[in-house]
Amino acid sequence: MRIGFDRQIFTIQKYGGISRYFSDLYLGLLEQSGIEADLLFNRHQNAYLEWHGIGKVLHPLAAKCYIKAMTKGNFRVPLAKGKDIHHSTYYLGLPQKNDAHVRLVSTLYDMIPEQFPQFFKGNPHVNKVEWFKASDLIISISDSAAADLANLQPALANRIRRIHLYSVFTTESPQSKPVAIAQNDISYVLFVGSRGAYKNRKLLLRSFAASMPSRHGHKLVFAGGGAFRQDELADIDRLGITGDVQQMDVNDEELWYLYRHAKGVLVPSMAEGFSLPLVEGLTADVPVICSDIPVHREIAGEFATLINAQRHQDWTDILSSIGSLKNPSEKLGATKYNELCKYFSKERMVSEHIQSYGSILA
Repeated sequence: MRIGFDRQIFTIQKYGGISRYFSDLYLGLLEQSGIEADLLFNRHQNAYLEWHGIGKVLHPLAAKCYIKAMTKGNFRVPLAKGKDIHHSTYYLGLPQKNDAHVRLVSTLYDMIPEQFPQFFKGNPHVNKVEWFKASDLIISISDSAAADLANLQPALANRIRRIHLYSVFTTESPQSKPVAIAQNDISYVLFVGSRGAYKNRKLLLRSFAASMPSRHGHKLVFAGGGAFRQDELADIDRLGITGDVQQMDVNDEELWYLYRHAKGVLVPSMAEGFSLPLVEGLTADVPVICSDIPVHREIAGEFATLINAQRHQDWTDILSSIGSLKNPSEKLGATKYNELCKYFSKERMVSEHIQSYGSILA
């Protein structure tokens, strides 16, 4: 089986869950017998490929020009020649099939821009449906995302195969204390990743302030997502929690340290396609507190504490009593906990992709 991955997401993202998924999938396929996996490009700006010495780094300005041209011009993206599978990594341009032998596979991450346009200046997935219409197989990262697509595009429902994402970390993953907290030990709750409007950052800050951190003694740490913007700093100052909130950019070893030592992992999003911090918190065996939305019930309903995404007081209450929450292993029991950690593994994810590829080549 010959599989090619295009350059789209590796040009868009230096870091991010989507490019991590594709880089791990590619590297996992290389380890399988009977599989020939290739990247259909050489230059990129992706850190995960760079860490493995793959390809050459593309200048950020060149990447920006490529993205702008592909977004504005709707350029045709020719599918790979001499491959059985062309797995597209995003939705830039429009697919062009020149070889009837090649099967096109696309991955559905979420339908958030279509369902919540108020959170976006424009739809970053503007050509998504055109890619899906041309695809022989659509891999959805959750049943929830699959249902959302099928609701908006019923004709595509029979092409969808759900393959859940996975935890990048295992219990054996190396960890390193971040420099930002190297000089002192702090007790903290953890928010990981971007802080876009639909991630519900404003509600979280208000609830954290109302929980009176001076009493419970926990800080709120934002890992990744870039430094606080001016409007975020203004909110934090207005709420009087400047000394209790911290943002830090971290590498994988430092992020794993933060997970392993957190008092809780917080995911208050109003919408998601999957939510990696849920399964990374599971692997770290720390309490996971998340919004009660369909995909969170699907992924973490057995081990997380689910709270209405709009109920400020409920979040305040849970943050005030975070020390009383049970770890996932306590909630699930040892056998079920180990089974779930094994399920949310890279090995299972790669295996299910191979099965799905085979289903459209039979």
